[in-house]
Amino acid sequence: MNAHYQQPKTPLIRFLILGDPRYDRRVQNFIRYFRSKEWTVELIYGAPRSIEEYVREDITVKWIPLRNGSGPRRFFEYHRALLSLLQRSSSAEILFACDLYSLRAAARIKKALSKDILIYDAREIYTALPTVEKKPFVKAFWKWWEKTGLRKTDVVVTTAPLDANALLKVHSFLPRSIVVKNMPAFSERISTTISLRSHFAIADAKKIIVYVGGLQADRGLEMTIMAMSKMKDKAVLVCIGDGILKSTLQQLVLEKGLADTVLFYGPAQSDDVIGLLRGADVGISLIDRRSGSYALALPSKVFEYLHSGLMVVTSPLMQVKSAMVNRDYVLYADENSDTEIISQLENALSRCEDLSLREKIISDARKSFVFEHDAEELYRVIVSK
Repeated sequence: MNAHYQQPKTPLIRFLILGDPRYDRRVQNFIRYFRSKEWTVELIYGAPRSIEEYVREDITVKWIPLRNGSGPRRFFEYHRALLSLLQRSSSAEILFACDLYSLRAAARIKKALSKDILIYDAREIYTALPTVEKKPFVKAFWKWWEKTGLRKTDVVVTTAPLDANALLKVHSFLPRSIVVKNMPAFSERISTTISLRSHFAIADAKKIIVYVGGLQADRGLEMTIMAMSKMKDKAVLVCIGDGILKSTLQQLVLEKGLADTVLFYGPAQSDDVIGLLRGADVGISLIDRRSGSYALALPSKVFEYLHSGLMVVTSPLMQVKSAMVNRDYVLYADENSDTEIISQLENALSRCEDLSLREKIISDARKSFVFEHDAEELYRVIVSK
């Protein structure tokens, strides 16, 4: 574990997360926001020993290097190490559990010290995720884990308006909740000049459809790839991200003869995403609505596409439709209908050359969909406690 940067004494907020913070825009935005308020910020993260250490010069960073790369062993290793580290650390005014995996350790510290404020960022309805819905014992475990943490939580942060009610139904109680949507910041850093077109040597005659996010199940990725077999003369698909389905998707691409049409960029650091997307024409987000958690999704990628000036094709998720009322540059397609997907992609491609529309999309996004707007309410609640 390594620490960096000694700051003067100001309110200390300590962020806890399992994962590599480089690829997590949400935690990056929270850190920048509270640094802009001149708070002292500390980040504790758990990630595999094989990755490069994360370093920032303006905050204190402590790394829990994990031997286990995935699965329950990684989770329990992280929990034990996090709890031990927190028990040895000085008190923080605010403990900020950035995920369910960090919540119980934070709650135990809150119980022991009592004076800390505990904030829980409930990014998902974890008990309704596809990975647990048909596993009653696993589902029961996470329900118990979350409930015991919530009992010591002061403020729950959700990513969309309907999530708090869903959590209330799961646990029959809920601390005060605040919505901070998973949006880019107004002052979004753009740290890359890479052009997707140049990177992949994409012909000028072809448009670029882009997907950004995890390469995992229930993202409509197979359907999107199949749609590209009908559109390969006019467009390419670039997938920015990594995940468990990558090798399966690559094999599908080869089987369908789409190696020049579906391209895999790999993971991108959060500061690079907007810059990369600005080289594309249309963004796609086809979340499968069959999962209780995903049906309530308000995906960050939709906001990222808009901040990049892209037309968006998305599955008709209820919270997306509510957020995007009267915005005709967001188009909807049933994630299970190849006909609708192709039709809406072609519709978006026919409009994407309108530079004035692109400017309008960016302007609207920077006016209506910025992280700081939502974070300000959270800040007011914290300072009032």
